[in-house]
Order: sequence, then C-alpha cells, then structure tokens
Amino acid sequence: MTTLLGYACILGYIFLMIFALGPVIQRLSDLEVSRKAIHISLFAVWLLIDLFFRDSIHQIIVPVLFILFNSLSRRFRIFKSVERERDDHPGTVYFAVAVTLILTLAYFVPSFYYPSGVAVFCLTFGDGFAALVGHLVPSRKLYENKTAAGFLAGFAASALSLLVFCRVYSVPLSLWQLLSVALVGAVFELTGRGLDNFTIVFSTLLLSWLYLFADQGSLLPSVAVALAVFALVFFSRAITYYGALLALCMVVIFSFCGGGYGLGFLLGTYFTIFLISLFKKKVLRLPGKERARDLRQIAINGGLGTLLMLLYGLGCGFWCLEAAVVAVGGCFVDSLSSDLGILSPRPPYDFFRQQRVEPGLSGGMSLLGTLAAALGAGAIALSMGLCFPIGPARALAIGGLIFAQTLLDTALGSLIQAKYRCPDCGTLSDHRIHCGREGRLVSGLGRVDNNMVNLLSSLAITLTAILVLK
Repeated sequence: MTTLLGYACILGYIFLMIFALGPVIQRLSDLEVSRKAIHISLFAVWLLIDLFFRDSIHQIIVPVLFILFNSLSRRFRIFKSVERERDDHPGTVYFAVAVTLILTLAYFVPSFYYPSGVAVFCLTFGDGFAALVGHLVPSRKLYENKTAAGFLAGFAASALSLLVFCRVYSVPLSLWQLLSVALVGAVFELTGRGLDNFTIVFSTLLLSWLYLFADQGSLLPSVAVALAVFALVFFSRAITYYGALLALCMVVIFSFCGGGYGLGFLLGTYFTIFLISLFKKKVLRLPGKERARDLRQIAINGGLGTLLMLLYGLGCGFWCLEAAVVAVGGCFVDSLSSDLGILSPRPPYDFFRQQRVEPGLSGGMSLLGTLAAALGAGAIALSMGLCFPIGPARALAIGGLIFAQTLLDTALGSLIQAKYRCPDCGTLSDHRIHCGREGRLVSGLGRVDNNMVNLLSSLAITLTAILVLK
C-alpha cells in the first residue's frame, strides 16, 4: 500500500507540475520560463523518493520511468510545457538519466545517498535558477549562452537550497564546504548542450561525498585553490573553458593526493609557462597571436601525471608520485624549451636534417632552449631530492628522464611530424594551412601533428619512468 501511495504521490506531483503549473506560467511569461520553473520544482521528487522508497529498488525504478516518459515526450512532444520548440539537444532525457545513475549508485553504495540529494538540489535549484535568471536578466556572457547573472544566480540558489537541505537532513557539511560545492556546481553549469545535467550532478556528488567520507581537512583548501586557478586561466583566456575545467580537476587531485609538494609543483610548472608567455606578449611584444590552450592540450600535458598522482593518493606507492612528476615535468621542460628557444639570436638547428630551420619549427634545437630544458629538469630533480628522502641517484634519474622528453620530442618532431610547404610564400610550416591556403606535405606523416608528437613522447618517457622507478 505504501508503495502504491508513493508512486501516486510522485506521478501525481509531476503531472500537476507539467499540466497545471507549466501552462499557467507559459501563458504569463514564455516557454523557457515554464521549462525552468518545472525543472526547479523537480527537487521535490528526491524528497518523495526519500519519504517512500529510500533503500528500495523503487528509488531506481522511479527515475527510470522518467527516462521513458521524457524520451516519449521528446519524440512526440507530449509535454509541451517542458520541450523547446527548437529541439537542439535531449536535455530533459539527460536530466532523468543523470538522476537515475546517481540514485542507482546510492542504492548499491549507501554512503552516496545524501550526496545524491546534494547533487539533485544543485541540479534543480542551481541549474534551474541559472537558466531562468540568465534568460530574464541581460548580462555579460561568460561562455556560449551562459551569462554572469545566471552564474551568480545558480551559485546563490544552490548555496541556499543546500543550507536548508543540510539542516533538515543533518548532513554534516560546514558552511565553507557547502559554499564550495555550490560554486563547483555553478562552474560546471557553464557546460552546454544539456551536458550540464551530467557535469553538475557528478561533480557535486563526488565532492560532497569526499567531504563527508574521505576528507582529512585538506580537501577544502585544495578546492579553493583550484577554483581560483580556474578563474584566472579561464577569464584571462589562457585556457578554453573545457581545458580550464580539466585544469581545475588536476589542481584538486595534485593538491589533495600530493599535498603541498604536489600543489606547488603543478602550479609552479604551469605559472612559469604562463608568465613567460605573458612576458613575450606584453614586454617583448613578439608578433603573432597565441591561442588559448584547449582540452586536448591540457590532457596531453597533464592527464598522465594526474592519473598517476591519483593512484598515489589511493595508496599505490611512492613511485606513482615520482612518475607523475616525470610525466608533468617532461611536458613542462619541453614547453619551456620551445618558449625560450624561440628567443635565441640564432636559428635552431635540426640535427637529423643537418640544417638550420625557422624558429618554432618542430625538430629544431637551440642552445638557449636546450639549456632552459636542462635547468628546468635539474630544478625539479633538486626539489624532489630536498623534499623527499629519495637519494641523489634517484633524483638524478628523475631529472634525466624529464630532460629526455625534450630530446625525444625534438627527434619525433623532426622525423615523423607532418611539415607542409606553403604554395604562396614557400615557407616550411608545421601547420597545414598557411597564408590562408593548404600547404603541400613534404615530410613526416600527415596525421602526426605537434599534439600527437607531445603525446607519444610523454607516453614513452612516462612508461620508462614507471619501469625505472617502480
């Protein structure tokens, strides 16, 4: 009887919102306001599931039914008060899928139950008010169609709703933890095309779970620093939005798992490159426009190291931290060599082609760039030796592996990276398009660009480091 009453209350509430509240709001305002009002009201579904179905299989069945309903509605436009006229993405289906996934996880792993409520509240209140205010209040765009007003509204709505949620259910999140969860949800809400239904849910679910069950007091400072880094690199346009999101996750993992050394190492390497680029642009006023680093570049430069640092945090051994330092350090000194090498008074020399090449062309080496790479590798090795009891030989091995990536990257850049001859000016370039026209492939493999070379060299050196250091 209780089960039937639970389904009646939940389904009755949903249909009341869609067929009664939705059309009224749509007549008073417009379809988008109606959609978001219903979106916000769905927080009560979690409350009803908690009241009737907690720890039962029905907490999975209910959102699965909504996947079915929303899929049919999107296909046949049944619930017109929640469907956009321009059906650009299945956001309503994504919403139901995301909720189903986290409630399924909470069913099999009960410690995720209250974090699932945190995630649902951030999704309904945060995402709902962000879109609603962003639609009604004109303000500066932050990313695609997401606005500053919507961002602030989403953060405030999430924070206030979580404050009430934590008080009612006695969830032991501190005020600062609660605010950081709300802010992380607002940052991930900037994701577009309906994917924010997933990014908000899983980022806030994981963060709140870590606060409740895995934090030893260092996670909140890690998240605070990561959010500050995200703001700096995103608003300075040094990194694209998705690249900045990955950078945020990397900072949290390096800080939380690697402690003060992990955080200092990661920030030191990144901001050295950032400051050199800024110096070249603002002080030396070198020609050319530097493009923001994107998700792929951030993943290549930091993905392996972040995975290894996470393994270290999970207790897989100190060699994971050493290999993570090699992985990130190798990419760092390679970038350092390229950024400073271009300032050399003499053109770089390609040892495999046995000729001087244009500055910036892959495969060339300069004395300044090589010296910068050696000094960078040495500084990292020294920091490891001073901070950890690893001995001079092991520190020297770490420094040597880091420097070796620059040499390997240069060799691959010369031997296999695609190079094109511009049909207009005759310049040899790493880029297929030059002077607005497609160049002729004269050497290397057509599918191998600079990102591929960086990935291959990083993989080779990191795997070598694992074999040597483990």
